[in-house]
Amino acid sequence: MPGAGWDALAAAARCAATETAEQRLLLIGDHAAAADAAAFGLQPEYRLCPPLNRLPAAVGPLDRLMKSVQRSWPADVVHVWSDSARVLCRETLAYSLPITQEDPAPYAPALAPLDRAKARAAMGVAPHETAVLLAADRPGVGDARRFAGMVGVLALAEYTVVGVASRSSDSFRRAARFLRGFNRVWDVVPLATPPHLAVSGADIVVYDQGDSLVGDAGPGPRTGGVVHAAAALGIPVITTDSPLARRLLRPLAAELVAPDGTMPEIARLTAPLCADAARRAALGARLRDLLAHSDRPRMDDRWSAALRQEAAA
Repeated sequence: MPGAGWDALAAAARCAATETAEQRLLLIGDHAAAADAAAFGLQPEYRLCPPLNRLPAAVGPLDRLMKSVQRSWPADVVHVWSDSARVLCRETLAYSLPITQEDPAPYAPALAPLDRAKARAAMGVAPHETAVLLAADRPGVGDARRFAGMVGVLALAEYTVVGVASRSSDSFRRAARFLRGFNRVWDVVPLATPPHLAVSGADIVVYDQGDSLVGDAGPGPRTGGVVHAAAALGIPVITTDSPLARRLLRPLAAELVAPDGTMPEIARLTAPLCADAARRAALGARLRDLLAHSDRPRMDDRWSAALRQEAAA
């Protein structure tokens, strides 16, 4: 899983949660990558840190590691979760193991979450309640405290709404204190599983990447995987403004993108959807059609060339 990014980690988490075959996870990355994997509930059995954090330099170490792994736990197939992993494994493993996902990973289908009934049961949301899910490509990034305030605005306006946010959010404790201050007249439910696996249980997704969302610079971890996963299910996504949001959602920006990025502005966009299920469905369908024709970022050809050069050395 070298250079996987958050989309690929989410896809691997989905596979780990649903696949019945015995599997083991190899993570290629530094301590930050290990922390990201843990945020998605993944526990790699093996981790390889590329020398000087240069992915092409991992060709030799990966080859030696996989030969050792094969002696102790023979695998039948290697499934890769990123473009760079595909190229790297092709150079080191092609002679011994079949490698699936030859084409760049279509992340959105892999992110397809648990079925709606299970997801809503995990959230503790009643059928008549509107579930608003706070999500980001990396679990725990969104500001749960601000989100709790936004849910409060909707609840005090007499919308039947329940907020749902990742328990791993750094700001969830602040959100809990905030809610206690209002005697929990409304609530934000703590979600134990990564939001990617609960998207199908939501009626509306609030996408908040906080300060970690910078630019729309093509391949890399900031690829809007949650947006694509929700859109594939026809769930509308309200988001703070960013270059990525403008690139993905430009035709629907007036209805989905909060220009100033504040939670009151997000509440203004969310309120009409809480009140009208038909409007939610129509907007979700338009978002699905929009993103179905957009291209996901792909690995830069320079990575592929660098990996092949290193393997040939």
